[in-house]
Amino acid sequence: MIDQVVEEAKEQAEQKLSPDMPEKARERAMAGVAAKAIQKLEKRDVLFEQELATSDESVSVKKFLEQESARLGKTISIKQWALFIIK
Repeated sequence: MIDQVVEEAKEQAEQKLSPDMPEKARERAMAGVAAKAIQKLEKRDVLFEQELATSDESVSVKKFLEQESARLGKTISIKQWALFIIK
């Protein structure tokens, strides 16, 4: 899965790079793209596996979204995460 995510990110970045870019600069850019793609993937997966803070039962965010999606008959997509604290 990681390899696929990195490859997709590199393909998208490659389309945006100038064909005249020196090879060394292109390699550094691709290394940065790969690192950022892995970081984004890890962040997303970690958040999906966390327990849902507002649930009475032990359920992960991913499982809750799957249950609600089935209940509503709609696909639920996460576009952005927000950090909050429950006191």
